[in-house]
Amino acid sequence: MRRRLAWLFGAIGLAGLVAYLRSRRQPEPSDLPEAGADELRRTLEETRATADQLEEPSAAPEDATELEARRNDVHERARSALDEMEPPSPD
Repeated sequence: MRRRLAWLFGAIGLAGLVAYLRSRRQPEPSDLPEAGADELRRTLEETRATADQLEEPSAAPEDATELEARRNDVHERARSALDEMEPPSPD
């Protein structure tokens, strides 16, 4: 009786192992990702060509006083934003 149970459980285990290994098979790669990659490469080349044609922005500050004034303005706006975010004091 024990031999029959051992064979039965062995067969069930073997069938389970085969089913598990079949479910782990990797699907074969399709051509869809490559087609998408080709399209992305073409788009990237177009973007690079467009970026090469663009001119450098000329809105950069030219002297140190203008730069310092802009810097102070940014710091002042940041300080006012921090003051607005500060919770009201419990009086």
